[in-house]
Amino acid sequence: MYKKLSYTIILLLTLSLTGCGAGMRQVNVVQPDVEPLPLGTKTLNIALGKIVFAMPSGQNIGTRHYGSPCVLFLDNNYWGEVAEGCLSSFKEVFYHVLRNHNYSIAGDPNDMFQNETIDLADLLIGIKVIDATLDICHDTFIRDFSKANSSSTIAIEWQVYNTLDRKVVLKVTTYAAGQTESASNDLGESLDLAFENAMLEFIANKDFRQLIISENDKVVSDNTVNFDFSSYFYNIATPKDSITMADVQKSVVTVQVGARHGSGFVVADGLIITNYHVVEGASRVRLVTHDNRKIDGVVVAGNAHRDIVAILAPNLSLPHIKIRNSSVTIGEDVYAVGSPDQIEFSGTVTKGVVSSFRNLNQQNWIQADASINPGSSGGPLVDAKGNVVGISTLGRSDLQGIFFYAPIIDALNQINMRGK
Repeated sequence: MYKKLSYTIILLLTLSLTGCGAGMRQVNVVQPDVEPLPLGTKTLNIALGKIVFAMPSGQNIGTRHYGSPCVLFLDNNYWGEVAEGCLSSFKEVFYHVLRNHNYSIAGDPNDMFQNETIDLADLLIGIKVIDATLDICHDTFIRDFSKANSSSTIAIEWQVYNTLDRKVVLKVTTYAAGQTESASNDLGESLDLAFENAMLEFIANKDFRQLIISENDKVVSDNTVNFDFSSYFYNIATPKDSITMADVQKSVVTVQVGARHGSGFVVADGLIITNYHVVEGASRVRLVTHDNRKIDGVVVAGNAHRDIVAILAPNLSLPHIKIRNSSVTIGEDVYAVGSPDQIEFSGTVTKGVVSSFRNLNQQNWIQADASINPGSSGGPLVDAKGNVVGISTLGRSDLQGIFFYAPIIDALNQINMRGK
């Protein structure tokens, strides 16, 4: 049935510019029968990337007639008349279809104050409208065109962009039609239905369905997640333990979540620590190592108030850093390691001194002037011997040289991880 429908609509698209004969073209409208995903299915987070139109605004996409029957020619329909409205209506239909079929949506597309929808997405969907037709019939001879029947066809190229791999991983083209009997005289109403049918064809594509199903069903909540740390202990540094800064860099990773990234560090075999705000809303992350290996990880434990999470990646195979059990002192040299701004700057080391200790939002913090920038969050703060004393967390944009780090032992206690 799919091929038969596709060939029918391809013919209609071919005929869309061949003239303005009397009456409306007959459109074969078939609503694809697509079953929603079973409730509870975990999919990758999806967001709308961009909608683009391949047709120029002056393209004639159909006709407008009137009369009963619809035989009197009134005007042509031009793409520019409906394209602007399609941007908002197609977006609304896009998320409506995803919700109705139980797909995971990144962020809240309806929250005008949220700028993280794309940043949270595992997959971005690009929509390229290749062609469209729109015929309208006002079923009346009088000037009150309050009743309008419309029929449309649409051809769309769908592109799926994997934000972790930074590349398009799937392209699918679908063809569909829509038809309405409306009292609203809405030029784009049948186009919205055609778009919806085209999208249903897209989400029914077996390659797309295989792509979006997530194997991970654990999502960190605002409170500590109960993870069995009985096999995972961090090593407490002794006074003699010391490693070079080059060895510290080997234990620091870049943590990618959708289009954004932070930093993290290995504290046990296959176990990485980073900030909660780096991975918030995600269960699956990508870890980029110092030697540019890319390993998938799963968020297994976290505490939002202390801003810490643990990520499990058994195949990581990196050395882990030892944890200092004693407090740092004011004036002591410390070093922050991370990936500021861009992944290409991974392993960046900044030096500073401990300035003070603060209590903010009922949490204790180490204040130091070792600079951290967006992307450095979650990286380690180490002492002169390369042992971890804190986690890079906060910077004050209004005050130069003031940065805050969560004391490492306090943070690890919040997720019930113990040392030996």
